[in-house]
Amino acid sequence: MRNLENHVVREVDDPLISTAELAHQRQKRPSSLHSGKISAVVSLRTLIGGLAGYKLSEPQIRAASRFKSVYEGRDTGGVRASDFSRPYVDSSFKSANVEIERGERARRKYREIIDALGRKHVNLLESVIIKEYSLSKLAGKKRRSGYKEAIIKNNIINALNELCLFFNL
Repeated sequence: MRNLENHVVREVDDPLISTAELAHQRQKRPSSLHSGKISAVVSLRTLIGGLAGYKLSEPQIRAASRFKSVYEGRDTGGVRASDFSRPYVDSSFKSANVEIERGERARRKYREIIDALGRKHVNLLESVIIKEYSLSKLAGKKRRSGYKEAIIKNNIINALNELCLFFNL
């Protein structure tokens, strides 16, 4: 990933290529890591939430992104929504067991993060990355205090560094 001001360029699977074409490209060039991929510009706010305003290193950005992915993945595998007013169409979707297993893996990984970092640091990361709270909101007062905000920012950076160690980044 390369940083552009508030965006990151990432390689993602090309949505315009069918799975058969993707398999053919990878078979033709098995050593190429870029076959079937395109560059996509992603907003840091989308990727790491409220930490987008912080100056972070590459491993910290990746750790925050993985944390957000694990956090959002915990909800996967629940009840599937259905619109009964529409006629049924066989969409040939993946097995529901795959989604349930993916959600279970995310919930297990989230529990491992809590065990490794501690509930205090995980709550702080949730507040900043997921809920996008500002430092002044975390400090809990209407009048800004640089001292308390500096302590909270230091705690956030420490929690991110522990998260980097957890993810081996």
